[in-house]
Amino acid sequence: MQNVIAKRIEAEKQERIEQILKAARTLFVKKGYLGATMRDIAQEAELSTGAIYVYFSGKDEIYAKVCEEAFHVVIGLIKKAAESPGTPRERLRAICREYYSFYTDYTEYFEMLTFHDLGFTRRGQSEELTDRLKELTTQAISFIHDVVVEAIEKGELSNRYDSLNASFNLWAGLEGILLLDKMGYLRSRGYELDLEELVADQLEIMLSGISAPERVK
Repeated sequence: MQNVIAKRIEAEKQERIEQILKAARTLFVKKGYLGATMRDIAQEAELSTGAIYVYFSGKDEIYAKVCEEAFHVVIGLIKKAAESPGTPRERLRAICREYYSFYTDYTEYFEMLTFHDLGFTRRGQSEELTDRLKELTTQAISFIHDVVVEAIEKGELSNRYDSLNASFNLWAGLEGILLLDKMGYLRSRGYELDLEELVADQLEIMLSGISAPERVK
């Protein structure tokens, strides 16, 4: 009986935590880290501010948890693609597709990480929180970097470029296209651009630019 009660209490606790995090995700996207308050989160979650503090020490901890969730989702997608069958170039294409899926299927998480990476939410964060988010960023890029290194070793990409620079350039190019879409530029002036096709073309253009001469197609 005690075991049943304990399980019920734990389930209710997890449900309440998810309720808080869901509210926080919405507010951090809408107002940013600095704009959202604990009172805002409590109102969005339909809880008292005191109830929030039962589960979290403050806004920093909530923000860290939401960002960690976002990073774990995107890291999982990138890792799956990086470890998929095929040549390094094929796996870079798979990473591109998975990141596009992250943008389309996990929009709130994408916006959270975008705001973080652009620096909109770094002021006021604790050093511990900043370090945790930096570590997750490093983990995400490491999967891309590993594939780029393998592509260079196998002669699929040129060794004229630093592997880490090439990795960040590939990521930056992809993120740039997605941010242009998020800001509405791809739908202005009557443009009729297919985002998925544009993302694929962007990667091929960049891969062609850093390919070993004999690999350019």
